[in-house]
Amino acid sequence: AHSSEDTSLRIIVYTPTETNFVIIMTTKSNRLLLLYHIVTNLLGRRKGKAILISGHDLPDLLALLEQTRDTGINVYTHGEMLPAHAYPLLHAFPHLAGHYGTAWQNQQKELPAFPGAVLFTTNCIQDPKDYADKVFTSGNVSWPGLVHCKGRDFSAVIRKALELPGFAEDVPGKEVLTGFGRETLL
Repeated sequence: AHSSEDTSLRIIVYTPTETNFVIIMTTKSNRLLLLYHIVTNLLGRRKGKAILISGHDLPDLLALLEQTRDTGINVYTHGEMLPAHAYPLLHAFPHLAGHYGTAWQNQQKELPAFPGAVLFTTNCIQDPKDYADKVFTSGNVSWPGLVHCKGRDFSAVIRKALELPGFAEDVPGKEVLTGFGRETLL
């Protein structure tokens, strides 16, 4: 339990680059908290081939980013995968291009227009009847008739992305601040 004196915070902002910053907060009792934030253009589109990943499985996202490195394929998050952009390890991949769409419950409205392959990880999947030819699953999620990727081998997803048109042009988007987690340092 924290005393009421811990509610008063001293805030220090450290800006190592123009696109991210660290906020260090100390309480009166000198308990340190760290908040790592990244400001990034998440809602735009980049010209080129594309894969959308939806769900919660960050190791799947990392494996997909590693497997698509230097292929010319841009990777977009969807739904609950938005916070992935705040993790420095994932944010370091230049082809983690942005976030497409909104929440998982809007997938049937949003995903038919996505011009690339779609990978569902540990997410709620709805019937992809109108776009099933470009949808893949992994981990604990599956759907009858869809290809299920095992062992984090996403080669089938990558092949499909290369077959599909991708985005025809760059479209600027809004900057989004993400990464509101905190970690107790001391």
